[in-house]
Amino acid sequence: MSSSKLSCALIAACVSSLAATDTASAEAFSLVALPDTQFYSRYRPASQYLNFENPYLTQMNWLVDNAAARNIAFTIHLGDVVDQSWVEEEWVFADQMHQILDDADINYGVARGNHDLYGDSFVTHFGPHRFADMPTYQGSDPSGINSYHVFEGGGREFLVLFTDWRNSAEEIAWFQSVLDANPDKPTILVSHEILGPNHANPDQPNVSGNGQLLWDEIIADNDQIFMTLNGHNQGNAKQVVLNNHGNEVIQILADYQFNPFNGTGYLLELTFDDEANTIEANTFSPWITAANEAGIVIPPFFNVPEELTDPAARFVYEVNFDERFGVVPEPASLALLTLGALGTLRRR
Repeated sequence: MSSSKLSCALIAACVSSLAATDTASAEAFSLVALPDTQFYSRYRPASQYLNFENPYLTQMNWLVDNAAARNIAFTIHLGDVVDQSWVEEEWVFADQMHQILDDADINYGVARGNHDLYGDSFVTHFGPHRFADMPTYQGSDPSGINSYHVFEGGGREFLVLFTDWRNSAEEIAWFQSVLDANPDKPTILVSHEILGPNHANPDQPNVSGNGQLLWDEIIADNDQIFMTLNGHNQGNAKQVVLNNHGNEVIQILADYQFNPFNGTGYLLELTFDDEANTIEANTFSPWITAANEAGIVIPPFFNVPEELTDPAARFVYEVNFDERFGVVPEPASLALLTLGALGTLRRR
């Protein structure tokens, strides 16, 4: 191959590589929230599910099967992994379910719920040792219960802070130390209980005592926190509130444990589109989809749609991350890269 052809090939390769990098950095990505799985862990047999598979298993397999196609960057368990935390069989089952994600190199974290409190079982099964080799895992507090992860999405690093069901002054101080060490990372705070539904006025959900504590002590003053997620309270809810810096924090509740089939397998997917400046929320059940595909007849009186469409389960939230957190640095300029290759061509 002549030197001119070689240089032209080099230019083409550089352009192609840079274009791919630009596309990757701007690509939309998803987070998936896994609401309370407690009754899947307690009521494990197929007889609970029209002789079909346990929804926990369906959810885990769906995450593995769709991780690449939906560009799922991280998965968040909202707490209450089990129902009876003194029953080891429930923990073993939940452990096996999450091993499916481990085996597929799916990154995730787990919050502790009120049903996960008894003894040391949460730390035994979902403590620091489980996440030690996970690339997103950054550390835990001395108890091993509270933790944080950092994942990359759309060319930007995000922090997910997992906080316990109830929090001491020492834990609050640890949360602040994590935020102080990562001041530029947009942060999602996860706790098992923050919001509860307000059936009289759905647009103004109730805030729990723990939710108010977290707001007063951590969320309001730390401008990097832009979202909170929680389970615990049956139903959907969301609200947008202003922090002490005048910026928005969107707070979202998702919990379906008292739905038919112990939760119906619903997941909350949040799709981040940096170019459109939106986060799109969709709530759906891969279990219902799989059951239908398997020919399982779900009696109509259960009233379990594949997708939930109420305003707190499906919505689009507008947020400009460039304005709030700064523009993500672009890759090296295509013009400069091409010019350098052209200079090589001319010198020859």
